[in-house]
Amino acid sequence: MGCCEASREERGRGGGRSYRARSTPLVVLPLVLVAALWTKIASAFISSSLPSSFFFSPPPSSTCSTAPTMLLSGFPPFSTATGSKKGLAQIKQLKKNLFDSLEGSDKGRVDKDGSKQRTINAILALAEANPTPNSATSGLASGTWDLVWTTEDEIHLFRKKGLLGCACRAVLQTTEQSERRLENIIEFDQNSALRIVSKLTPEATGPRVYFTWEDARVIYKGFSLPFPSFFFVRNAYYDNVYLDKELRCVKDIRGNYLVVRRV
Repeated sequence: MGCCEASREERGRGGGRSYRARSTPLVVLPLVLVAALWTKIASAFISSSLPSSFFFSPPPSSTCSTAPTMLLSGFPPFSTATGSKKGLAQIKQLKKNLFDSLEGSDKGRVDKDGSKQRTINAILALAEANPTPNSATSGLASGTWDLVWTTEDEIHLFRKKGLLGCACRAVLQTTEQSERRLENIIEFDQNSALRIVSKLTPEATGPRVYFTWEDARVIYKGFSLPFPSFFFVRNAYYDNVYLDKELRCVKDIRGNYLVVRRV
């Protein structure tokens, strides 16, 4: 990746990035345009995809959680020991099937000859063989993760169109399990980014993690514009359907899938 006008700092155990954003009392036109675009996308996402209970209901108590009997794929959790030769060989083949399905898809933006469904099927097959049954609370989820593939149209919009003349360079997640914190960043050049920080509430067992936005902002050429808090997502969730030391597969509340690889 190229260099930015303002430096980025390495942060925390996961090696995530944080931005030095200059605040300004003036609301310049580019930031207004960015805010309008970001608000339109977020409001459409919230109004069309999330029931109203997600804005007002309290987060669940992890102490009251019970272990799920089925994975999202509809199959019971994989019972082969994580370290067995049979289990490792199967997972290796399933990963190969997954990455073979990604060829030519541009991280999921292009559905080439039914590749999207083949990738989803490969994710579900991996979910059956998940070696980390309590993936919601596992320390393996901590770290910085780079986008491999997703069905999320909003991400692909920014990957393709950029941000007011700033080209997209990376889509990253940093998860800090000990601090119950998730940071999503879409990086653009010229020291620009979209950044959302969420508080995590994982269930005690199983793959489900609830999250609530704590901060969301647009950073455009070093100037920071916070996102209106009344649009914040509250008490939504995602499932870590597959997790190991190098790969994580997620299905979220909207039915979107995400595949990320550890940086």
